[in-house]
Amino acid sequence: MQSASLDLKRTNRSFMLLEATFFSIMFLTDGFFAEILSMFGYSDSFIGIVLMAMGIACVIFQPLFGYFCDKYRNYRALFFCVYGFMAVTMPLFFYFHDSKLFIMLYSVITLASSKALFTVLDSWISKIQKEVIGVDYGKLRSFGSISFAVAAFALSQVMMKFGNQSSVWLFWIIFSVMTYALYILPNPSRFETEKNVSIKSASKILFKNRNYVVFLICSLLVSFPHVAVLLFSSRLISSLGGDVGDIGFANFIMAASEFFVILNFTKIANKLGTELTLGLGMLGTAIKAVLLGLCPTAGFAMLALLSQTFSYALLIPGAVRFIGEQVPRSYIASAMVMYQTLCQSLAQIIGSPFYGALAEKFSVGTMLLIMSISGFFGSIGFIFYCRSPLFIKPLSDPEADFV
Repeated sequence: MQSASLDLKRTNRSFMLLEATFFSIMFLTDGFFAEILSMFGYSDSFIGIVLMAMGIACVIFQPLFGYFCDKYRNYRALFFCVYGFMAVTMPLFFYFHDSKLFIMLYSVITLASSKALFTVLDSWISKIQKEVIGVDYGKLRSFGSISFAVAAFALSQVMMKFGNQSSVWLFWIIFSVMTYALYILPNPSRFETEKNVSIKSASKILFKNRNYVVFLICSLLVSFPHVAVLLFSSRLISSLGGDVGDIGFANFIMAASEFFVILNFTKIANKLGTELTLGLGMLGTAIKAVLLGLCPTAGFAMLALLSQTFSYALLIPGAVRFIGEQVPRSYIASAMVMYQTLCQSLAQIIGSPFYGALAEKFSVGTMLLIMSISGFFGSIGFIFYCRSPLFIKPLSDPEADFV
């Protein structure tokens, strides 16, 4: 019993450290990306094309990463390879910043593979939860949120003082800490049912479940405003008169406002139910896009970002929990990566040219208002489906096939 307790404590500490470093790196690579390209002199239309290309690359990387993790269970090696490659190529991003070809190659290879790890990390925790009793996704993910908030505030100040290129050596420092976390974290054990995992079998199993398919369709609709806010929030702040420090503070507000909700997500979902909690997060995502779209100044935009509390803070943990209840353990990584591929990358592929074109023709705010429409359709559709007789009860046996 004491050994199990020690395993739980060590696992929690290790994942907290990985969450902290992962989300700090995410801020460095994603938080300023669109704005940095704008500073380099690229138009919103070109930025939209780059983001679309990244989405296409993610569609390729994500299923491969999910299959690799389900088949070989070596999450540590995958993380180290992706971020090790980024450590080598990141300085070149600033050296060749005037080359459209290099910007495109760097984006679709390095940044896209990094973004593909977001759901892989969630699936890693979900699989470990089946082995180490007491691992709470909400508490671990909340540590990532507060780390992102601290990174957004602190690292943006460093970048303001020393320039955007300082993000390179900041990345190297954070990656060295991540390497330690990866070294001590356990890879999931192999279950008997995981021996015959393949891309074909995963697709066949997952698309047999009506709940999961409806979830994917509704999530895709919600992802258009969600991805638009993620990709263009820095451009919104800038277009309303904000600077790099304001963008960093805006990211701090987003991450800090979601902390307590994600920390207590398990309690919230237990009380309201997974489906309703996720549905409210979907609805909140559409509302957040509307609030941001109506902001007249950078200050109001920062206040509007407090809506992260009832949008992202419920949406992402809700999706992870919903998938965990609907999908057999053998296919959790594949299911989460498929969700990320179809509902994040596909939304980025389809939406990015429109995001950039609409932002350039009208404004970033108008673009967010337009994109919010699909979010309302997706969220309301999901809530109605989950309350209809068509909804299937979650799996009672995590190793069982779908009904």
